[in-house]
Amino acid sequence: MFVIFSIDSVDRPDSIDAFYLHTKDAPGEVICRDGSYKGSAETCFFTTKETFEEYVRGSTFIAEQESVLWVDPVNLEACLEYLADGRTAPVGRMNKVNKEEAIQYNSWHHDPVTGRYWTTEKSLGF
Repeated sequence: MFVIFSIDSVDRPDSIDAFYLHTKDAPGEVICRDGSYKGSAETCFFTTKETFEEYVRGSTFIAEQESVLWVDPVNLEACLEYLADGRTAPVGRMNKVNKEEAIQYNSWHHDPVTGRYWTTEKSLGF
C-alpha cells in the first residue's frame, strides 16, 4: 500500500525541511508532489505504508490533518482514512488524467517525474 498525505504548515519551507529530516532514515522514500484536497491546492507527500506507519502516523507533522489517502499499488483502488476516528471511505480507483481534467476535480495529485495527474473515480463532493 501507498499513502498520500499532507503535513501541517506545509506552506512553510522550514516545516518541509523538518519533515524530511524526521523521515531521512525511513525504509521507503518520501516523495513531494503538488495536489489539491477539497479544492485547495497543497503540497502533498507520497510514501509506503511502512514508512507512514513508522515515521508519520502519530507525529506532530500530521496532528491537524483530516485524512490520508491509501492506494493499493496493484488495482489502484483508493480509500480515505479519517485520522480523528479511523473511519474509512472508499473513493474509487485512481485514474490518470490530464491537467485540464484534474483541476476540475476537488482532489488530485501530480507526479512531476512522469508528468501525470491522478484523481479518483469519485469526486469528494466538497
